[in-house]
Amino acid sequence: MARPKKAITKAQINAELERKKQFKPKRKTDHFLSVNAEYTCHSLDEDIITAHRVGKVALGQDVFFSLMDDCLDAARGEYYIHWSDENIKALWESILYRSLGMLRYAKANSEILNDELEWICSANFDYVCQSLDLDACLIRIAVPQILQQYNQLNEILVTNKYAKALCEYKHFILNGSNCSSSNSHLYSDLEGPEIPPWHDLKF
Repeated sequence: MARPKKAITKAQINAELERKKQFKPKRKTDHFLSVNAEYTCHSLDEDIITAHRVGKVALGQDVFFSLMDDCLDAARGEYYIHWSDENIKALWESILYRSLGMLRYAKANSEILNDELEWICSANFDYVCQSLDLDACLIRIAVPQILQQYNQLNEILVTNKYAKALCEYKHFILNGSNCSSSNSHLYSDLEGPEIPPWHDLKF
């Protein structure tokens, strides 16, 4: 008579199921674009990967890729981009509009608001606007109005040196300065002259 097989416990079954969940098959071949010098490989943020897996893609994320996109390496969470002039321009536009959009929702004393205002006050902002044939001066003088409409500007001015500098910049420009060229020297040294009283600034 054959001996009965040793019974498998419930704990062993659960352990085996857990092991299978953690198993990730190794890919034997690289993505076909990995050898194409015209394409650059970028790792995708986990939130974008998760959004596509559950089918809840945020506005704008579907522009970059779909699950059937040849440039997508779904196994590794990577995407290959050919940085043509058109794609570079699209990237700059996205960065600019995202930054201006953040001004509407960031809290007055938040690090996010400070980071966006710091970028708007930088020479890199001039470069991006120039690449898009936009006038950085006109965008900068509109920032205080955006902050006034969607935030408490007076509260921001108390704590944020970049907001103060942009208000001074707007005041300077609207009083007769030429804004056809970069005026980055006005806000590059934020420890300069005292900002005019708020009630003297026109928003």
